[in-house]
Amino acid sequence: MKKQFISLLTAGVLAVMLSGCAGSSDSSKTAEGSITYETIDGITEAAAKNAAEKIRTTKYDNIKFADTFTVDIGNADALGVYEAERSTGLISHADDIFAAYFGDRFDSAKVQSRDTQTGSGTVQELSYEYEGEELHITPQNIYYTNKSQADKNLYFSNDDKLGALYEVTDSFKSQRVKLAEGEATVGELANKLNGFIEKLGNLSAGEFRPFTLASLSNENAGRNYPTTLLTYRKYFKGLPIFNFAYNPQNSESLDLSYLLIESDFTSFASPDSIYSFGFSSPYKEVKKVSAAEKILTPESAVKTASRELAPYIEVTALRLNLVYVPTVQQGAKDNSKVTFSPYWLLSFDLKPLAEHYALIDAISGKVIYSKQ
Repeated sequence: MKKQFISLLTAGVLAVMLSGCAGSSDSSKTAEGSITYETIDGITEAAAKNAAEKIRTTKYDNIKFADTFTVDIGNADALGVYEAERSTGLISHADDIFAAYFGDRFDSAKVQSRDTQTGSGTVQELSYEYEGEELHITPQNIYYTNKSQADKNLYFSNDDKLGALYEVTDSFKSQRVKLAEGEATVGELANKLNGFIEKLGNLSAGEFRPFTLASLSNENAGRNYPTTLLTYRKYFKGLPIFNFAYNPQNSESLDLSYLLIESDFTSFASPDSIYSFGFSSPYKEVKKVSAAEKILTPESAVKTASRELAPYIEVTALRLNLVYVPTVQQGAKDNSKVTFSPYWLLSFDLKPLAEHYALIDAISGKVIYSKQ
């Protein structure tokens, strides 16, 4: 059955942990060599740039690399394994958030309140509407919809056709994309999103950065306009947080009961009009479980992934990022409390709801391959 996504992302995921015997026994000589580790201080931005060039020009049996392939190490100065939890204080600042967005149009007497169901139980939801613009706030989430644009059916689903996909980087910021009304560059829409977040006030002092921009269409669903979807990522201690949380009882596969990114996206109707926006509160450190003194080098991470992937798999890598991957804590009912561990994320397809990647544990070298 087709799934439609308006304010809550869900997706089917095929994820398997690959054993050492899955790799090719006759890997290209240029990809052979020992697996090496390095301190995070030793993997500088310059070293990452050199690693990208070295990886891109190395021959692997089952992995190729895009001309724009990059290695991003983030800005982690204290890499390790951390316990963390999400803030639940958004609703206590609801009036401030409503006022920050609506300004003189906000009347606190017209705020609506109701109970809503979440994975962890019933929570309060406050909402405010003015001339078609609706803002909904729960303890951990904010949702915005512009109903004046509802006639354009700018929703999205996991069987949409991908018209264009760009990373929000300097390499693609000048690329132009068509919207339901008009067109804009990737950079202009990223700036629009940043301004929108700023307009909502201080969202628990979290760090958020635009990630990808996709143009999605589905004529069979009666959508005559493209849905332009800009996803963004949260950061924890200088590194992006991976999209999904893992279940501790089955760390080899994703448990969709514990989706991490529930709402971190924005869809645009025009260069000046956001159709929908979702936000979930950031994670804060509870305690540091252990330090990561050394991690796999970027070259070794790719080498490990290639050895673990089945030899018949042929993929093209777009980027390699050092990220924090969350695992929900034992007995948790939702993703409010997680344990973050550092991984290398090797991305093969960045299409929203259909991401294709390999995760390489930066400490142990364990590889998880997933194609949604």
